[in-house]
Amino acid sequence: MKLKRGCACVISILLLGSMLMGCGSIQKEEAFLEEESTYEYYLTKEEMLANIEQGYAFRLEQTFSDPVMPTVTGGHWFFDVHEDNVLNLDIAFSNLFVKPGEGKGIMSLLNSQNIIMVKLISPEGKEVYSFEKMEDEITEETAVSEKIKLTPGKWEMQISFSFQSKGGENPANLKIAACYEEPSKADIEWLKKNRV
Repeated sequence: MKLKRGCACVISILLLGSMLMGCGSIQKEEAFLEEESTYEYYLTKEEMLANIEQGYAFRLEQTFSDPVMPTVTGGHWFFDVHEDNVLNLDIAFSNLFVKPGEGKGIMSLLNSQNIIMVKLISPEGKEVYSFEKMEDEITEETAVSEKIKLTPGKWEMQISFSFQSKGGENPANLKIAACYEEPSKADIEWLKKNRV
């Protein structure tokens, strides 16, 4: 997986047999990042480019149809604003479960917090928006839409999530999407250059 000018540890543990990982090669009790065709979280390069063309600074809309425990920690994603704008931010999730108890080896990942966290940091380093649900709070179906004023400069989104999806008839759904209300050509070109 390519993490250019953005940084995150992305892990999806499949709860099948001897615990499988992501979309990469399957080995017993070894962790693998997503296969090379995955670019940013669960997106291919082509999907990411299409999102950027639509003005998305970040977009994750995923249904977890298998029993998995997606874990993303330390996600830092930057985008540039070239003129005053508005960021349309949507956060929604449903059918999330807290992870089971402690484990060993790859199962030690279960010790991480159950969390959905999104923060927006201004070019001056000020936290201008924060959303955080932890532990049992993540099991509550949630949908939040915000409009956040943007000033010129380099902004940062901080994203972390960790939960269990039981798959089957009630798969977990997670959406975190941040889109310029009026993306400029310069905004889009910056994302293409620095995130692709």
